Amino acid sequence: TLQVFGQVARKMQDRASFAMLHPSSSKEELEKFGLSLSDTKSTILAKIEKDTDPVLYEGGVSSVDFLEWVKQNNMALVTDLQRRNFRTVAHLGKPLFIGVLDATSNDEKVMASNEEFIARLRQTAKQFAATGSDGDVYKFAIMDGKKWSNFLNQFSITPKNLPQFLVLDAPKRRFYQNSTFTSIESFMEGIKDGTIVEQEQVSNSGGGFLEMFHGSFVKYMPFSLLGVVLIFCLILYCALAEDEDELRYQEEILRLQEERRRNLTKTKTVKED
Repeated sequence: TLQVFGQVARKMQDRASFAMLHPSSSKEELEKFGLSLSDTKSTILAKIEKDTDPVLYEGGVSSVDFLEWVKQNNMALVTDLQRRNFRTVAHLGKPLFIGVLDATSNDEKVMASNEEFIARLRQTAKQFAATGSDGDVYKFAIMDGKKWSNFLNQFSITPKNLPQFLVLDAPKRRFYQNSTFTSIESFMEGIKDGTIVEQEQVSNSGGGFLEMFHGSFVKYMPFSLLGVVLIFCLILYCALAEDEDELRYQEEILRLQEERRRNLTKTKTVKED
């Protein structure tokens, strides 16, 4: 088990933090992390997050299985979506249940409302993770409604009507959104009973050409990377071909100049004779 842990830790060290408790750790120290050992289980692999129950690894003792588990669980209970992590989180195999809020506001009322909003979302995520019902359906996240305003326009979410909820299945380009549902419970119930209907995501992101290009590039990897390499090679070939043509041109100029010099010398010699 420790060998498997070490292999995966080395492979994922740039994307996750790994730690190991010493074998001499007391029962009280383990309980601080919500862990406990038994006579039948002397080794535990688990994901630890502050103020959240640990997630235990129950899979087979192999690097492949444990690595896949780490990738699936390498996110917070409620993830703060940013450009650096959005596509990774959105393609973990589960739709995102996103709480959209005004995270940049300095208004005390808005800030207090945001704290309550996030706390409710975290509590819901913890409950569903514990029961194993909707916790197996969604990945929970928050999103800055102002920073992501261009992206959110396609879902009829604007900075003026925050906070809102959005369920997005990015790979399938499907989503649920209805601004009249203002509580998490009513929003989820609306999805279950069909009050909130599933819709198709028509626009890519509303973020401009560069963001659309980036999305397409990531989506069609590794073929898109191969295309970039081929284009680079073509540009390099053309540049070298131009340099070769330039060298040939310079050689031709020198040849003509040399020929002209010889003709002038020959003419001068004839005149002297």
